Amino acid sequence: MIALCLIYCESNYKMTERNPYAPPLSVVKDVDNRSAQGNAARVEYKNTFLDLFRYTLATQFRTPFIQITVCFFAGFASFEMRRGIAVAIMTFIIVYIILWIMQIVFTFLLLLFTKRKTLTNWHIITITDEGLLEESQFNRTLTFWSGGSMKVKRLAGCIAIYVTPFSAHCVPIRAFSTKGDAACFQHELEQKIRANRGA
Repeated sequence: MIALCLIYCESNYKMTERNPYAPPLSVVKDVDNRSAQGNAARVEYKNTFLDLFRYTLATQFRTPFIQITVCFFAGFASFEMRRGIAVAIMTFIIVYIILWIMQIVFTFLLLLFTKRKTLTNWHIITITDEGLLEESQFNRTLTFWSGGSMKVKRLAGCIAIYVTPFSAHCVPIRAFSTKGDAACFQHELEQKIRANRGA
């Protein structure tokens, strides 16, 4: 059912707006293309509902607190069975899967009914000497490299740029001409962060 809902949402999105990432209409400034701000790598992208759904689930699955909570309730349910180790293990696995299915459904509905235009509009990420510049029709934010909390991860088909421990820019890999360009962009980000760590 969730898969059918996702297909419907994506098809509805494509019906109302042509996919901006499909060649040759991709509006992308890769690492090799430098902006008017100087020697700055720049990429333009737009997240879809599926991007946000996949990224949110991947983040939740990697969050220790959520995993501990799910395992606690699964373990409690298996302990209450008291019918031997084999039944306990099977109960733990079944309850663990059920709880994650519930979490997936909850996340899907939450994102579906609280869609924010600030997340699904066009964004521009620029790597400058001063910091990471993020621009959209709603805001223009410069995060300094010396902030100390920035990090980069490849997660759920995107480059996740964490500007704080709890917020990130999710740049889809498809926003680059090639996977090599995406790797170069990520490498340049990591170099900037390492060079300014502790500054």
